[in-house]
Amino acid sequence: MKKTVYVLMLMTVAGIACAIEFMGNTNLQDPKPVNLQCWQGETLTVMPMLESFQRPVIPSAASFHWQTNGMGNMYWSKPADVMPGGRIVAVFHPTNDCGAAAYDYFIRAEISDGVAYRTFGTITMRPSPGFVPNTLPMPVYELDFNAINFLNAPWLLPSALDGYATEVWVADYVAENAPTLTEFDPSEPAV
Repeated sequence: MKKTVYVLMLMTVAGIACAIEFMGNTNLQDPKPVNLQCWQGETLTVMPMLESFQRPVIPSAASFHWQTNGMGNMYWSKPADVMPGGRIVAVFHPTNDCGAAAYDYFIRAEISDGVAYRTFGTITMRPSPGFVPNTLPMPVYELDFNAINFLNAPWLLPSALDGYATEVWVADYVAENAPTLTEFDPSEPAV
């Protein structure tokens, strides 16, 4: 509790406006969505504490991931802080808001057993007067073309072109440019 009060006092002194919406425990064995509401233009702070069998789990690192509808498996992300007692501090700042009505979010925590995405939910944004959405670039997703199998490619594969392009070109060239062959008639006078 003292650490939480210290964090809040530090945020106040630093001039960071914060509206803490969630400061509870996330049970790793039985995770439940944490749905939050925030006024557009406000800073939302999510401060979960991970626990397993009623014992705290202290992550080595954490990050906050969010997306709007229609983004598939792409997310914006930013680092989150891990306090000495294990509480994660993830901040959704107004600069992270592109004007969507809601965001799905996850907190990624690196724990001794691997990675946990057990703190998750939806942030519903309430309209507020004077709020101007931020223009966020889409997250960059690296596409590995070696991992993609094209079963019905929209183009001809090189194996299908072997010999074909040359045959078509020669046939077209001969049809357009070859001289007309006629039989030689010896009775016609030479010109």
